[in-house]
Amino acid sequence: MLIANSTVPSRPQSAKCIEYFLHLGAQSDTTDADGNTTDADGNTAAHLAARRGRLRLLTLLPFRVKFLRNQTDDSTPLMEAAECGQIDCAKHLLHLLRSGSKRSIRRQLLLEARNRRGQTALDLARCCGHEDLAAIIQIEMRLSISGFWIFGQIVGLTAEETATQQQLANLVRSNDLAGLQQVATRVNCDLPDAYGQTALMLAASRLGPDGSAPLVEFLVRSVDADVSCADLMGETSLHRVATEAGARILIEAGAPVNAATKLVGLTPLMRAAMLDNNDDNENSSLENNGNQGDVVVRQLICLGVADWSRRDSFGCCAIDWARRMRRRKTVDYLSGFTQRRCLCTNQLPYFDQAQQMPELLQLNMEDPPAVKDGI
Repeated sequence: MLIANSTVPSRPQSAKCIEYFLHLGAQSDTTDADGNTTDADGNTAAHLAARRGRLRLLTLLPFRVKFLRNQTDDSTPLMEAAECGQIDCAKHLLHLLRSGSKRSIRRQLLLEARNRRGQTALDLARCCGHEDLAAIIQIEMRLSISGFWIFGQIVGLTAEETATQQQLANLVRSNDLAGLQQVATRVNCDLPDAYGQTALMLAASRLGPDGSAPLVEFLVRSVDADVSCADLMGETSLHRVATEAGARILIEAGAPVNAATKLVGLTPLMRAAMLDNNDDNENSSLENNGNQGDVVVRQLICLGVADWSRRDSFGCCAIDWARRMRRRKTVDYLSGFTQRRCLCTNQLPYFDQAQQMPELLQLNMEDPPAVKDGI
């Protein structure tokens, strides 16, 4: 609750602290009748995070708490974000409803819910002068999923919005940054195709020497593209990122580093471990190949503090996928963690040394120490 209500900007490494607290149960002195942690006004951590714009924390909280009402005026976290103009947090909450049957059930409850003053999130955004956010909410209210789960498609965009979405995708594919700057806005940058892919996802997957960095940087920092948005398969932009610079931008913006896909449960680190390394083949080079799997893995672990011990539905962790794909540099790097802590062999938990937490907690309050591989 204190982290959610803090005004101090969080650093990427603080995500591990948050996950550790959640791993332990993260209880406070006050809980509601259902056992959800609340403050004196009935606000959950999700309410406070949405109000303060704490996207990194909000993405890590359990799905169910993101739709609860507080006791003060029956506001939801989306209403808090809409009233305070926290567009990143509002987008995250809205885009959670784009996939999955249970999310579709929650759609109407979230978008049409009213507080005790009879106001919806759309009403609050308009009353507080957040016109861009109001337009985004209107778009999401029209969207729906035809079909079931990953086998469905997103429908509901107008003809004009569909044309804009396709134009954005074409500009990204052609690496036209100037054109993208003219077309993309805070309102249209996250328009999905039928399978939930956004312009940021396409930009993150670009290869080459400059790779995705210029496009990703513009979309994230200039038009507030949602770094936490997932497609119907559960893949985020961080799952698709192919360059070190692109990964750094996404992680710093609050992309969840341990988000898992549906069915298989792949994390961004597992996907990065599958990428080609620059020296995997004799004739490959950065200019010709463009993949930077080994450095993306390093960025995810050193900057994002990704969980290298997590396993997918096949029981494989990141180093297992690297071995299967014969990514020598990635295997060599991840082997250091395996040998030092035996995380992958003995399946010890990600949080195997609780005494590291005070050092990590300081990252929110002062300049961090040099990030080491072992964090």
